[in-house]
Amino acid sequence: MISINTSNGGGITDCLLPSTRPYPAPSKVKSRATKTREETRDLTLTDGAAVPVRAIQPADAPALQRLYGRLSERSIHLRFFGYKKKLPDWRARHLACVDGVDRFALVALDPDDQDEIIAVVRFDSEVATDKAEYAALVEDRWQGRGLGLSMTRQLIVVARDRGVRCLYGVVMHGNKPMLGLLRRLDLPRRERLEKDARMVEIELQFGDCVSLEYDAPDVVAAYKPKKKCDDCC
Repeated sequence: MISINTSNGGGITDCLLPSTRPYPAPSKVKSRATKTREETRDLTLTDGAAVPVRAIQPADAPALQRLYGRLSERSIHLRFFGYKKKLPDWRARHLACVDGVDRFALVALDPDDQDEIIAVVRFDSEVATDKAEYAALVEDRWQGRGLGLSMTRQLIVVARDRGVRCLYGVVMHGNKPMLGLLRRLDLPRRERLEKDARMVEIELQFGDCVSLEYDAPDVVAAYKPKKKCDDCC
């Protein structure tokens, strides 16, 4: 799990309009947009498990809350830089409501109960740049099976199609699985060690990624993305 500091306290109660752009490529489908948005594809893990994966939908908000409720305190802390017992309704709605262009997310469904979400990967683009924040969350019992890595590779295909050239995020110290995931992408990257976390930038288009800018040296207390991304999973 990659951790993005979520210090902004403003609530968002209304969903963004669903994107008419399908997953993964907006340029290839026109009238089938609604159908494609709900399209589910099986992702086969190295252990042979077939996991359904699709783009997130506004109706997924309750499932995101149930996923949060099944997470260990450590997983929540690594993802959100802190711990809260429940995921608030407004936040779950914001996570589930994306425009499919500047904000995009994939969810993995439990093969035995497809009403339940077991993992989320997402990006949130910065305004007027070709960079986007990346975040991922995998339910504890599914960690270590390559699910996050496989979903991230699918997310990168979508991000490139949306014009994203760099993904970046903040990985807390001790989150070795996430660092390993990012390093196994086999893409150019830059890392910078900070007090309580590591800045990681992944280059999606060779030679086009510029250095990240940060607003304070204390990343945990004062990391401020150039565009609000309070709730990236």
